Amino acid sequence: VAPSASNDKVMYFITSVMLPLDGAEESNATAYELRYGQAFDRNTGEHIDNFDLFTCLPKEAIQRMMDISGVTDPVLREEMEQTFAPECIILFPNGLEVCFNKGTLPSEEHGYMLGLDYDDRMLEILQPWAVPAS
Repeated sequence: VAPSASNDKVMYFITSVMLPLDGAEESNATAYELRYGQAFDRNTGEHIDNFDLFTCLPKEAIQRMMDISGVTDPVLREEMEQTFAPECIILFPNGLEVCFNKGTLPSEEHGYMLGLDYDDRMLEILQPWAVPAS
């Protein structure tokens, strides 16, 4: 667990877990990483649900992040919608990641990540108080 970003109101953390890879002798990789993000109020220490960081409902936030990332494959979009969890959102100083860990998306052999800058499209859906200091 390590800090990933912050501002005057919120402290963000990333939890990274390395797990052994089954059949590692058949590939060069021996482990894979699971990544999760969490937000906490800096004044109270209270956990903030990652969906509360957005100005819109979770379903719209998910759709908009996929649109901004350019995800157009209908199968992949459906899988992302079905498996999306708030903790897959990880905020960093210059952008956020949406991590779908290995085994989350049936059509993907490996994990899948969306990388999003804090551009005008993202700032439209993020609460102003939630944007990390860069």
